Amino acid sequence: MNVDKICEEIVWYSKRDEETGKWIIPIVIDFDFTITKESSWLKGTFTENDHCIETMHKWEKEYGVKFILETMRGQKHIQPAIDFCESKGIKFFGIGRNPLQDADGDTTCKCWGIWDIDDRNAGTFLEAPKNGRPYINWQLLDMYLTPILKKVYKRLDEVEERVLEAKRLAHEENKFVEIDYSY
Repeated sequence: MNVDKICEEIVWYSKRDEETGKWIIPIVIDFDFTITKESSWLKGTFTENDHCIETMHKWEKEYGVKFILETMRGQKHIQPAIDFCESKGIKFFGIGRNPLQDADGDTTCKCWGIWDIDDRNAGTFLEAPKNGRPYINWQLLDMYLTPILKKVYKRLDEVEERVLEAKRLAHEENKFVEIDYSY
């Protein structure tokens, strides 16, 4: 993974959190079989996925991550998912949309984050119970993504000036700009 490219995206499309001063690192996340390991839409019952909530809290606190909930749950069914997460101390930055992504006036239909964590993603670390649907293994995901996230977090301040200058020039000239990483 190219950490500098991830940092470029964050500085280009995101901003610093006004409270903490940290760069907002957006991560899109699914609910069923990602945050939960069992879900029942009919009963409105959920079983928390092991290690998920603690990993989400750690990433929020240590790295400035903000989560955007993107799920197949519709209007009638999404509120119990939001309530479940809020009862665990997770407040979403966005629901179905990153609130920062359309700041330049160009609306897109795809929700933007540096990663999209979903049990249906190819290559995702899954637990496969004998009598149930596979769900994300957050211990393995944490072991894989946290070191990358740590590098991204440390590198953001170093690329900030160069990326913001490139962004300023791009807006002035109304064109795309490639950022030179040969330093």
